Amino acid sequence: MRPTYSNNFLFNWQYNLGFDLTKSLRLDLTSSTMTLNDGTTFQRADQDMIWQNMFTIGRPVQYDQQFQVNYKLPLKFFPYLNWMNVEAGFTSNYNWVATSTAYRNFEVDGRPVNLGNGTAQNSNSINLMGDLDFAKFYPEFKGYKRYDSILKGRRAEIDSLNTVYTTLFSKKRRTNKKSAYKFKHKFTAKDYGWMILSSLKRANFTFNQTNGAVIPGLLYEPGFFGVDGKNGPSLGFVYGTQFDIKRQLVERGLIVGDELMTDAYQITKGSDFNGTALIEPIPDLRIDLSAKRTKDRRIYHSGFNLAVENPYIDELANLNISTVNIKTAFKDGDAIFEQFLTNTKTISGRLAQKRGSGNVDGLGYYEGFNARSSDVLLPAFLAAVQGKDAGSSKLGYNRSIPVPNWRVTYTGLKSVPIINKYFDNVEVSSSYNSTYTTTGIQSNPNFMLDTGIMGGGQVTGKDENGNFYTQNLYGAVTMIESFSPLLGVDLTFRNSMQLRAQYNRDRLLSLSTTNYTYTEDYGSEYIIGFGYIFKDFKMKIRYQGNQKTIKGDLNIRGDFSLRDNQTTIRKVIYNFDDVQNPNIPTSIYGDSQITGGQRIMTFKLTADYNVSKNLNLRFYWDQMMSKYKISTAFPISQIRAGFSATFTFGN
Repeated sequence: MRPTYSNNFLFNWQYNLGFDLTKSLRLDLTSSTMTLNDGTTFQRADQDMIWQNMFTIGRPVQYDQQFQVNYKLPLKFFPYLNWMNVEAGFTSNYNWVATSTAYRNFEVDGRPVNLGNGTAQNSNSINLMGDLDFAKFYPEFKGYKRYDSILKGRRAEIDSLNTVYTTLFSKKRRTNKKSAYKFKHKFTAKDYGWMILSSLKRANFTFNQTNGAVIPGLLYEPGFFGVDGKNGPSLGFVYGTQFDIKRQLVERGLIVGDELMTDAYQITKGSDFNGTALIEPIPDLRIDLSAKRTKDRRIYHSGFNLAVENPYIDELANLNISTVNIKTAFKDGDAIFEQFLTNTKTISGRLAQKRGSGNVDGLGYYEGFNARSSDVLLPAFLAAVQGKDAGSSKLGYNRSIPVPNWRVTYTGLKSVPIINKYFDNVEVSSSYNSTYTTTGIQSNPNFMLDTGIMGGGQVTGKDENGNFYTQNLYGAVTMIESFSPLLGVDLTFRNSMQLRAQYNRDRLLSLSTTNYTYTEDYGSEYIIGFGYIFKDFKMKIRYQGNQKTIKGDLNIRGDFSLRDNQTTIRKVIYNFDDVQNPNIPTSIYGDSQITGGQRIMTFKLTADYNVSKNLNLRFYWDQMMSKYKISTAFPISQIRAGFSATFTFGN
């Protein structure tokens, strides 16, 4: 039997170049190449081969390269711009991996076949970050300086008043014979004007854009800096500035043209934006805004290397963006669904008008755009949930501009002397978050290969429901909204007692264009909490026959919550009551069914006692009771209670 040898002679070549062109601009280039010595020369067992082929480089099997540029804009050196901090970055990556030699030279039915020397892929990332501190910009104006001095004086008075009440409350005899306090620092009309003009305190944003491509079946091997003259991808592709170059490579004969090379040409694109802003229109009123948008796309093109190119290009995408649906936040779910059904007829008319067709069926839908077309359902759903007019709202799934969500916090009630007298902290808050998400977006092959589209015109083919082929197929369209809280109050008394109450609301609305179902989940929650700290709480214990008194803080916390949520699935139903024409629907309506939901009541109580700085005793009680909305599920009640002791070693 002929022996088999496995010899690996790998060489790694690496280099790193860095340039600090200026204090704000830096360039970095990193590259690594792995080569392999193989072939019949190395198929024997001889350790001397290591020394005989010390300087034999071999063939490349992997090449990696990264190029990075970072630049910080020198805005601080310009007048009136030192409050801005903006940084930009560009990163490109290039990778080439060799194809197995078994695929480079073999025969199929007596025909020689070569599936290429390797697969190359590149990517780039463009980053932009900004920090705008407006608090450093406003002092450039004299009017703001005067307003700021009065504001600081007012806050100093509040702090002084707070100190007086804290000292007074700590005394056993708390008598206050002083008259109502009047602030010495008062705002004028100009000060109120500056209060509004300077309400925007800070803004931050980050933007990231990514691009990339994967090219299989390349007939070249990388050389210095990843290129090989005119025999491979250009410098633009290697350094991440070119992507869609498949046609150029095919025409130059740099891609395998065999039909056995079935790997797809891929292009990836993505963008991610996040922005925040802080607004204080009046003292102690804080409004935090946040907006985001994320979208990614991936394109696959099989058969791009053939003489007759495959016309179908598969595209996948996902979208997530912040939005506002507050117009329908307190609207009944049945009313929203009825509006959704009404919107389908309006959207059908708009699509028909855009196409130039005008035939209407007995239900009020135009030909090729009935209530089972995703091009009709999706914009009708968005308009119904957002409370917009279906006659003017945007068609399609894509939304480009994110709408900010917010959180509002007000702590100014403490500035009122009578409230400051009894409360150490008073906070009122409200928060709103809403996102629109579309997942599983995929190009429709029936649309792409339609004779009308192939001829450069409109789509002519129809699906089994009588609708024109849509450009995209959709997985799920979801709207998520939450008030967390809708209203919340947090009180801290001067005797260290704490009270907390809040009311939360949330809902999830989802549309499936594949089975024409509309799912909604509405929830509400009430939360009440309290806490109290007994300072220097004394406890008597007996140890080894002796009675001792220990002293420590006893911290008691309790929370009660009641949550109610319900899940309903609704469907668009067609009626077929015409005996003579059983295939023609006579009416359309919505059907709903409760499929889930429960009412959950929880109560939590904890008591922590610090025996010493190293020993803590804790009692806890956690009770939960739930009752489901459907008859197939049974009520559940759970209780967890017990004691725990924690001893900490060390100082």
